[in-house]
Amino acid sequence: MSASTLERFSSLPDFRVDLHKLYPLPDILPLVVCAVLSGAEGWEAMEEFGKEKLDWLRTFANGIPSHDCIATVHHRKRR
Repeated sequence: MSASTLERFSSLPDFRVDLHKLYPLPDILPLVVCAVLSGAEGWEAMEEFGKEKLDWLRTFANGIPSHDCIATVHHRKRR
């Protein structure tokens, strides 16, 4: 994933509560996008994709969030 693509993720607002920010949003979104483009359906499949591609993902992310962490990003809405 190019640096310019990752920079675009960093400008998106993150509506999660600080307590739930174990992984920065720019680390989660590329994982989700790549997982979905690879056919992942559901939070668990996204986490599994991340584990399978860990070496590659670490080139631009700090780790693989759990499926619960990924779901937290999806469920947190702007109020």
